[in-house]
Amino acid sequence: MNLKDRYKRAFQGVTPDPTLFVRTEEQVLGATHHSNYKRPAMRTVLIAATLMLSLLATVAFATGWAQSIFASLVGSGGVGTDFEKLDELAQQQVGQNSTVFAKDASLFDFEVSQAYYDGEQLMLGTAWRDASTVVDLSFGPDSEHFADLKPLQDSELASSSPEGKVSGEAWEAFQRTYKEKGAAGIVYYICYPGDGVYLGDEQIPPWIGDGGTLEDGRTWAYTEYEVPLPEAARDKESLTLTALLYRAPVYYYQTGEGAGQRLQYIGEREKVDFTFTVLNNHAQSRTLTESATFLEYGVEASINLTAVQAQVHIYMEIPTEWKGAIKSDEFGESTASGVDYVLTYNAYVDGTAQKLWISGVDKESFGIDGTLTVPDGAKQISLRPVYSLSGEHAAEEILFKLD
Repeated sequence: MNLKDRYKRAFQGVTPDPTLFVRTEEQVLGATHHSNYKRPAMRTVLIAATLMLSLLATVAFATGWAQSIFASLVGSGGVGTDFEKLDELAQQQVGQNSTVFAKDASLFDFEVSQAYYDGEQLMLGTAWRDASTVVDLSFGPDSEHFADLKPLQDSELASSSPEGKVSGEAWEAFQRTYKEKGAAGIVYYICYPGDGVYLGDEQIPPWIGDGGTLEDGRTWAYTEYEVPLPEAARDKESLTLTALLYRAPVYYYQTGEGAGQRLQYIGEREKVDFTFTVLNNHAQSRTLTESATFLEYGVEASINLTAVQAQVHIYMEIPTEWKGAIKSDEFGESTASGVDYVLTYNAYVDGTAQKLWISGVDKESFGIDGTLTVPDGAKQISLRPVYSLSGEHAAEEILFKLD
């Protein structure tokens, strides 16, 4: 069983969900609302690498950057990616269109503004306007689906509000009705892309990404896709890809004095396909694989080295006592257990420490994913295990020769 097969096995219980982007965004917005802070400290949670790492920052770009998502990330301290070089090599204005959904006349303006494809790696910058252009302010007790409404929990209030998801005029009209009558209803639509893109019937899952809001109000997303790409997507002159775009009606009602009670029902969603073509820029890329066996464990590692970053994938065969020793606190971070086991890895380029951005860890069978920036002209990369108690073990490094 090769490295990729083993890594897939480690995460075989995880199923990609087309609505993950929206659900994660709602959870993050709700959790970061001022009324939901439970601890003053900010902590980082590592998640399985087969799921998209949605940072979902609320970044507003300058108007001149609206068409260059890659350039806007230069200097952001990102995830081991050379965004300046990425922007230079990117294909611009890959696909742009207004998609019409069948059930009403609302438009979903979706754009693949930039793409990087070198035959081995795929990265996309996308933007879309998800504010509803069709709004019904007459929704009330006599309307269809009123009986389907469910009360919102406190943690859901911030992310479920129509504010920002409809025009300013529609939101002001809703608020006026509520103040005058003590109750108001609204029907609007949410529009969003699904996870991953498709090459024919085969999904190319997202690996990690970032997102936020442009100055013009559109939502943007930066997405890196799993490496290696499916066999059918490797070393092609071009890829014709499909993004799945979703739209669903939201029924929202508010009643009672003060904050009152807020209720919501999300109706059946509709899907349309958005097809676009990315071109191979023929930037240099290669995949290096190394394996080693030490006293207590065996390890296989691969580095996908491209013009803009190095993706690191590590899989370990660890002893049973290590599996029982790996602990996590409520934030997903490891805590001391009294057993000295491999906790993570450090990276070095030509003997100099280089930040390894960890994007996913599986603590059952110890799979780890990360990225790092490799300067031009580098001769070697080494990965050194860091133990939970004794720290870094340089003698157990995995060495990759780049010559």
